Amino acid sequence: MLPFPPRGLSVCDVTARSSLSRRRASEEDFLAEDGGADGPGSEWGRVAHLCDFNPKTNKQAKDVSRMRSVLISLKQAPLVR
Repeated sequence: MLPFPPRGLSVCDVTARSSLSRRRASEEDFLAEDGGADGPGSEWGRVAHLCDFNPKTNKQAKDVSRMRSVLISLKQAPLVR
């Protein structure tokens, strides 16, 4: 980061702009990694990609075992509409 912001911009403006550009780049990488699979049947593949189903990954993270079990049960027996 520059020691002084460009003329007419505050430090908060410079920080917000750099943060916004990093988030946009991260989102573009995420969408490119997804492969654009939007067809029927690809929903569970996207869910599995976003969720970590390994229960022993990080001991310091929040306990998400209930959410994991609900997602697995929904995959095995989907809701009927």
